[in-house]
Amino acid sequence: RLATVTGVYGVSFVIIAVNVLFAFASLKGPIRDRVFLAAMSVALVLQSLSVIHLPLAVAHQQVTLLQPNLPMNDSQWTQDEFDKNVTEFARKSSTGAQSSNEPKIILWPESPAPFYENDPKLRVPVMTLAGKQNAFVVMGVYGLESRQVPGQPYDVYNSALIIAPNGERLGRYDKIHLVPFGEYVPFKSMFFFLDSITHDVGGFSRGTERKVFKLNTAPLAAPMPDMPGMEHNAMPPTTASKQASTPKTLSIIICYEAVFPDEVRQFVNNGAQVLLNISNDGWYGPLGATRQHLNIVRMRAIENHRWLLRATNTGITATIDPYGRLISQTKIDQAAVLHSQFEYLADTTFYTHHGDLFAYLCAIITLVTMLITFIGKKKTN
Repeated sequence: RLATVTGVYGVSFVIIAVNVLFAFASLKGPIRDRVFLAAMSVALVLQSLSVIHLPLAVAHQQVTLLQPNLPMNDSQWTQDEFDKNVTEFARKSSTGAQSSNEPKIILWPESPAPFYENDPKLRVPVMTLAGKQNAFVVMGVYGLESRQVPGQPYDVYNSALIIAPNGERLGRYDKIHLVPFGEYVPFKSMFFFLDSITHDVGGFSRGTERKVFKLNTAPLAAPMPDMPGMEHNAMPPTTASKQASTPKTLSIIICYEAVFPDEVRQFVNNGAQVLLNISNDGWYGPLGATRQHLNIVRMRAIENHRWLLRATNTGITATIDPYGRLISQTKIDQAAVLHSQFEYLADTTFYTHHGDLFAYLCAIITLVTMLITFIGKKKTN
């Protein structure tokens, strides 16, 4: 609960403060007993707070989360493999009964699959899936933007695409915070000597806008653009649910971006009522980083009091409630489909509005204390 005010830094502060108090209590001196009692009091208060029962998170909306468990060393697919996997993704995403007339969300992860936004062999099955399931389909893709540069006709983005229930393209979010030396080489002109060992580093362009998508059903944004030389494959309009009087909204966080709390809160501050996280944690293998990444995402849900829906390639796919509790989750390194519930929330927290104000105050107090100490020592000398 503290994180809704101070962010994750407040949790760290409490842990350090209690340990510092115990350290002071171990020192000799007339105040030792008082400090020890203060430390014990803080510890007991924290212990009592930890057992306070959190209210049940009400959830009526439906989501289907896909965990395909694709191999990391097979990024170049044949056409047959591509068609087979897309068909299998759509089939698995179609399981589960629809218990509401409202559109649900189908979430596919960031993955090593060579999915390009404009590829009709991907676009048509996804549009069909969205219409048949009355769902907003959100999936990781490579986004392309034309550019007038010889030898480089497109900017390529690590993106998330949203297809509406009526089969149209609702929009695309381009990842803003890229992984250095993983998705791009920072200061590439300075690190020219690394070309021989960084040739496999992705050359992604950086997104510029923290988008919030309104989940209207009609009318929507323009249809998905075509690659040069390709005909537009329009899908016939499908029956969609009635547009809600107040549009529901969502934002998407791609993989590494979940590590940065001040950036995630900006999506909520812009109006996101639910957060979606797509990731590919297959790079970690069986190491503990997979679980660490999940816990990082859980903290983002707590700080902003938002449901967080997470789909990963190899695990851990999960539904997280606004208190950071794992409502449902999958196992690591297993193909799975997770059907769960969530809710759109409109309230905001102190942290969402003000960010890392607590951390900045701590830094200011520390600097002022150091300055006062320095001036005091100087006067004494």
